[in-house]
Parts: sequence; C-alpha cells; structure tokens
Amino acid sequence: MELVKYSFRLVNSLKLIINNGFKKASIICRDLETKQYLLEIVAKLNMPDLDVMLYTTYEAKGLEFDAVIVIDTYKQDEKELLYTACTRAQHQLIVFKTNSK
Repeated sequence: MELVKYSFRLVNSLKLIINNGFKKASIICRDLETKQYLLEIVAKLNMPDLDVMLYTTYEAKGLEFDAVIVIDTYKQDEKELLYTACTRAQHQLIVFKTNSK
C-alpha cells in the first residue's frame, strides 16, 4: 500500500499535535481497508501522551475533534466526502494527499 511512505509523516504530525497541547487526535480516512492499515501503524507507536482515534469519513460524520489528520485517498467524484472529513477539525487540520486512484 502506498501509505507506507506516509508513516514517518504521520508520526511527525502526531508529535506536532502533542506539541500544540492537544491530548487527542483523530485520523479520518476514506475506507475500512485504509483504516485497518492505519490501526496497525498506530498500534506500533509509543505515544502515551496522545489518544488517537481512527474513523472512516462515514463514521466521523456529525462529530467534531480538536485535531484531525485526513488521509486523502478520495476519488475525484468524492469531493463531498473529503469536505466532510476536513470539516471535522475544530482547531488543527493536517491533510495527507496520496496518489491513490
């Protein structure tokens, strides 16, 4: 999966969220396959100062979070889903653009 190269950026982004004083971060992605992959990465991290939650866009709809990381694997015709994911952030938003089709 192409997201492997984003692991380092994900860790750095989570550290940035901690440095900005947040205790919780939410990662929002397009589908369950990506969510499962990200769960494996997050499970290996040693970040006791941060509570990380993972959601698909549909799971996050209607919720709000202080700090959000959006993994953008959305297709061209799914702009509304990307908008929904990005508008979940109340204070800090980080978006990773991938080259997935």
